[in-house]
Amino acid sequence: MAQLTGREVSTIYQPKADGSGLEVAEVASIQAGDVMTLEADAIHHIDNPCSETSAALHLYGGDFGALEPERSLWSTHDHEEIPFSFPMLVKQSVVAMKADANDEGLEALATAIPAVRPMLQA
Repeated sequence: MAQLTGREVSTIYQPKADGSGLEVAEVASIQAGDVMTLEADAIHHIDNPCSETSAALHLYGGDFGALEPERSLWSTHDHEEIPFSFPMLVKQSVVAMKADANDEGLEALATAIPAVRPMLQA
């Protein structure tokens, strides 16, 4: 990923040895102009710790959609593994932004993807 403006904090997780969830493996702060690569099987969460909007370019190799059945998401609060789907990815993003009271981010998401707006009322 390449940070274009602002800053992101990427928390990288690894499965716990006993299979009971995730543990933090690394935390990296990325600023405008920085580039960071992740392993193909990386489990990560991105936060914007700043009050201004940040922008980053995330590149994924291959046909991302074709891998959907093989991918997982991890729920925002309890790190429970759930099947990956783009609608679930958006839902978990909304949950995280609501928990952070990120109204600006929620509005930007709803503007970019109007179908998200009903989730903001729930």
